[in-house]
Amino acid sequence: MNQLEYFVGSSEAGRADVIRYLRLLRDLDFRIDYHLSCIRALPSLSPNPESTRKRSRPDSHHDAPPQTANVAEQFSYHKTLALRHSRERNIIAAELLERSKELKTSLTSRNVHLNQILEEKK
Repeated sequence: MNQLEYFVGSSEAGRADVIRYLRLLRDLDFRIDYHLSCIRALPSLSPNPESTRKRSRPDSHHDAPPQTANVAEQFSYHKTLALRHSRERNIIAAELLERSKELKTSLTSRNVHLNQILEEKK
């Protein structure tokens, strides 16, 4: 194997890691967007607000309608998952940044070595 093949082959694992991290980030971005869009759609599912109803004497205590309770549960569910995916995304982004710095340092040192070999052969 010549030096150029060695240079390309030795950096392949690092580049594959970077691509894997980018795919994970894209997947998490998709999941976060999905949960945020679900949260944005929740107000359209909730019943009319109390202020638009006809005023009358207060009735005895009534539990919230099932649809309202369901909206609150859905909001809590999507909020929790969106926050969890956001934290995962921040961790993966930090790992990607660190891995990219390592790869840059590695490629720079290998490039210097490859240039020295090429200069010797001239």
